[in-house]
Amino acid sequence: MNKQGFNFWSYSYKRHIDREKEITEKEKKWIESWKRFDTVDAWRHKRMYTHLLPLIANYPDSSWLTIGDGRFGTDSNYLIRNGIKNVLTTSISDVLIKQAKEEGFIQNYKVENAENLSFEENSFDFVLCKEAYHHFPRPMLALYEMIRVSKMGVILIEPNDPNIEVKTPDKTIIPIQSKKRWQATKDYIKDLLKITRYQYNKYVEPAYEESGNYIFSISEREIEKVALGLNLPFIAFNKMNDSYLQGVEFEKADDDSPLFKKIKKEIHKQDISSERGSTAYGILITIILKKMPENNFIEDLQKNNFKFQILKRNPYIKE
Repeated sequence: MNKQGFNFWSYSYKRHIDREKEITEKEKKWIESWKRFDTVDAWRHKRMYTHLLPLIANYPDSSWLTIGDGRFGTDSNYLIRNGIKNVLTTSISDVLIKQAKEEGFIQNYKVENAENLSFEENSFDFVLCKEAYHHFPRPMLALYEMIRVSKMGVILIEPNDPNIEVKTPDKTIIPIQSKKRWQATKDYIKDLLKITRYQYNKYVEPAYEESGNYIFSISEREIEKVALGLNLPFIAFNKMNDSYLQGVEFEKADDDSPLFKKIKKEIHKQDISSERGSTAYGILITIILKKMPENNFIEDLQKNNFKFQILKRNPYIKE
């Protein structure tokens, strides 16, 4: 749809709002499973949430804003269950978060467009966006908004860009440490003669969701540039893999569950491939801080396998 003057981003958000309003009776059972804590699906999300624990432990009295938290405010619920007392849940639609508030699953909620937040600067200590950024039609606007309304920083848990080292769909080379073999296409054999220990990986084609959005992914380099452009001092990253199979929403996370075993086996397989450098990790956990953290927080990040960067400050700006 490329009509002159067509506002795609408004259309995209409208589709997301309409999608929640059109939830069928059949879908309700599946959606209600999001509030369970004993399923394989809950286990999958808990693996992502545990990366928040260093922040929760070091800033127990902090206030949080969750963005795109439309799954009944499950992000907010995790923070609340782990001791955070001040959490505001937001989503583009109130269909599910209103119900979550009425059931006591979350504290408070507000309908917000992530690309144009209604809050003043520095309104919340932290802003969390988990698996929502990739839905936004203009996600970089949303990221700048999150940074604006946060006092201390922003946390993203989103798909990791598998093509970040890729120049074109044909020339998809990334360096790896363990392989001595060269794998190449004929068109770029000359390039490989100039380098050693490189492997060709497949270009991952653009993907879209049924709601109509392109699936945005993030990268360490992309986040680094955002932080440098705003003269922010500190960023940290962690990576992980995940797997989804139909039925995880209703299957209990018992060790004797065949489905649970399949999920864990697939994640293990992905981890081996990622550790070898053959494939990118599927999920990138990003922390962007507006202030330098204390040493004990940095130590906690290291204990939890985060890598961090203390960024070069702009020499022409006096703070």
